[in-house]
Amino acid sequence: RIDRLSGLIVQPSAVPDCVSLFRIDSGQIFGPMPLHIQVTEHTKSQSMDARVQEVLRNVEREGPRTATAVMEHLAILKRWYYRSNRIGEIFFADDKDTLPMRRIVRGISRVFRGEEPEAGNILNAPVIDAAFEQKPLS
Repeated sequence: RIDRLSGLIVQPSAVPDCVSLFRIDSGQIFGPMPLHIQVTEHTKSQSMDARVQEVLRNVEREGPRTATAVMEHLAILKRWYYRSNRIGEIFFADDKDTLPMRRIVRGISRVFRGEEPEAGNILNAPVIDAAFEQKPLS
C-alpha cells in the first residue's frame, strides 16, 4: 500500500565527501539530506549507523499531502527506480517501518566509492507500478 511505502535513497552528492539521503515516507520523498562521510572531531565517537539515524531524525516531513503531490512524488520515484542506469541505491523499510541500517551503511560506502549496487537489494523491493494501475472505465 502506498501509505506504507517507506524507505531511503542514497545518492552521490555534489558536496565533497558527502552522500545525499532522501527519505521516502508514505510515498513522499523528503530531502536531500547531506551525510558527511569524512569523520570530523565531533563525530569520531559515533558509528555511521548512529550518524545516519541522527540525520533521519532531523528530516522535515512537512509538505503538501494532497493526492496530486503524492502522485508526483511516486512518479519521480518510479522513473528513478526503473532506470537502467540508475545512480544510487534504495532501501525499503520492513512491515514495522524499520530500515535495514546495516545494509544502508554498506550501501552508503558503495555509493560514496562509486561501486555497483548490491544485487539482492532489488529482490525484496515492492512493485511501485501497482500505484499506477489503471482501471477500465465503465
